[in-house]
Amino acid sequence: MLTIAPNPSPYLADWERVPSTALLNLTYTGIGAADFRVRVTLNSLERGLIGSTESPVVTLAGGPSSFLYNVRDVVFEWTTVSRNPSVSDGAIKTGQIPEGSYQTCARVFVGNATIPVTVACADFSILQPDPPQLLAPRDKDVVISTQPFFQWTPVLAPPTVPVSYEVTVVELFGTQVPRTALDANIPVLKSISSTPFLIYPIDALQLERTKRYAWRVRAVDDAGRQLFRDGASSEIWTFEMSDELLKPVGRIADLPDTIVLLPGVAQLTGLRGARVKRTETDVAIDGTLMLEFLGAAGNKESAQKVEARGLRAGFRG
Repeated sequence: MLTIAPNPSPYLADWERVPSTALLNLTYTGIGAADFRVRVTLNSLERGLIGSTESPVVTLAGGPSSFLYNVRDVVFEWTTVSRNPSVSDGAIKTGQIPEGSYQTCARVFVGNATIPVTVACADFSILQPDPPQLLAPRDKDVVISTQPFFQWTPVLAPPTVPVSYEVTVVELFGTQVPRTALDANIPVLKSISSTPFLIYPIDALQLERTKRYAWRVRAVDDAGRQLFRDGASSEIWTFEMSDELLKPVGRIADLPDTIVLLPGVAQLTGLRGARVKRTETDVAIDGTLMLEFLGAAGNKESAQKVEARGLRAGFRG
């Protein structure tokens, strides 16, 4: 009997870590000596034959006898008989099984026979995780802060797969289409974040007032490879920098303890406990702050400690 989870993980690391994802249970009911081997094939509805592996020959002195094989035996330990390199090489390189519908079959051969004595098959589907969904700044927002707060939904991945996010921001020139700009223009920012949010870095190219920008996010592993379906990125959003000038800040002692990053969504607290240096139009902040995420009613839902290094903030008078 061959059993397999109907929607297993697309990550090969999970198949190796959880060998019970697929199980093959064989029972020999005879009483005489016998030799047998098992061949397992994997077929894709969209791509055809993916490959096949074969077990070592098992010699039985007699029966009855039972055998239990798991996915680790079949994929990682048995001999490869055939494979489709256009699919298998990509899966090995990315650590992911392509999205689609699959059927795996196990055939048992006795002795030197070329016709199996029994066949068992099971179907399953692979669904890749969705790409990140952009949250803030909203599409076509007008941004006042010189260091906008970017936020997106996290990509769901197993603990064995490290997930980071590549954030790309480019300037839009004239009537340029955002996707064309992201493909052709030199980024003003291309940064990797380990969290599903990013405050525009102080050492990045300055975002200039009245100019328009496009941005997107890719989920990547520690080698920079994309993690979601078909290599798709997030949607592409745009924002425009405001032409409103920031007024000079007052005394540091008069500054608030909280910086609102996105009204009703996120804020930084603990400003008064950080090291703050005043300039003519803003302040530079260094130290440990709390990043708080707010719920629908404005109540704090979660908080995360963050380290600010040269964070600049402007306050309108």
